[in-house]
Amino acid sequence: MPITILDEEIKNFDEIDFNPIVIGENNRLSQYLAKSGKLKIPYLNKDEGFISIVPRAFNDFTAIVFAGNLKNSSLYFAKNLPFLLREGKGGTEIFKIEKDVESFFKLKNIEGQISFARKKIKDFLSKNSIKDMESLKVEIFLDEIVFSDSQKLFGDLFEGKDVSISLISRKGGKNVFEIEKEIPYEVDEFWRIWNEEVLKILTPGKRLKIDLRLSEPPEIRVSIKERIISELERIGFRRDELSIRVLSAYKQGFSWIVDDIIPRVKGREISSVHITFPYINVKISPSKFQEEPTRWLSELYPVDEIISRELHLPLESITFKREELEEPLYKIKVLGKGGFILEDSFSPLTSKRPYLEKFPSWGEVTVTDGGIIVEEDVKVIFRKTIKT
Repeated sequence: MPITILDEEIKNFDEIDFNPIVIGENNRLSQYLAKSGKLKIPYLNKDEGFISIVPRAFNDFTAIVFAGNLKNSSLYFAKNLPFLLREGKGGTEIFKIEKDVESFFKLKNIEGQISFARKKIKDFLSKNSIKDMESLKVEIFLDEIVFSDSQKLFGDLFEGKDVSISLISRKGGKNVFEIEKEIPYEVDEFWRIWNEEVLKILTPGKRLKIDLRLSEPPEIRVSIKERIISELERIGFRRDELSIRVLSAYKQGFSWIVDDIIPRVKGREISSVHITFPYINVKISPSKFQEEPTRWLSELYPVDEIISRELHLPLESITFKREELEEPLYKIKVLGKGGFILEDSFSPLTSKRPYLEKFPSWGEVTVTDGGIIVEEDVKVIFRKTIKT
């Protein structure tokens, strides 16, 4: 395939199927482009060269045209492109100019936004005499604040009048209103409930079970449990009468297995663990929020990895089975070579609330709550939700 061909060798310009580099203003291709309005070559002095990149010059192919002093233009082309004046980092690229100009007129860059703001101010002042104004406050919203001297940018428009001009970041936003709400610390709320409502209904001598859920890290939950036991012993309960469990209100099923089940079976010869999780049977409705069917399974992640590590079980010995239930309920079976080691179940504390408060007809969402449940001799005597 030839690298160079003469213009007279091309009989039909419509058959050009490459990106030509056209040399000279007298070239038949240059003249064709000039006649079609795609190329305009200005008057050039003897030492001046000219380069034009012509998009869709021939069919869909772009042409590059050199005219005038070919030595200077070709030297510039070889040395500088794709940069306009100087090559290398920081130079302005030719192909970026079109994008910058487009951004300017679409108000996508700071220069375009400032120019548009100046025009709007001029339009306003042309209809309203600044001399009749006692005071004037101007707020100008820009994508970003790169110039801090607003008077230098806009002060010349106000005929020397002292005007308050503020440049405000559009992305930063403006505080329209503010509402402060003090949410009580859940641990403080628990101790208030404990002291004011729970202690006075307890009867020493009965078997006592306390199930507490708080969104706190393990070390805080351990300290709460120790304090509860200490206070109960102080009022007459024996330690062997007490069953105290303090789980995390966040991912309650996960906390149940990690903080309660694993410590109870650790050290035993275990062959397999089988977990049943509640599955939400979703009734599809295009106008209502849909709960995630496997939501309660997701809340267990990555409990299988932890069971495997803590109980020295291969992952394939840990199974998950779904069960369609109206209310969330987890079940677990821990098996050894001789049969059952442990079987237990667990229900997260939950409540229903509208998916969107303003649109209650859009459906409800199930949220997990903190709370406390107190049992005496297997009978629930106190139950209360604690917001977390």
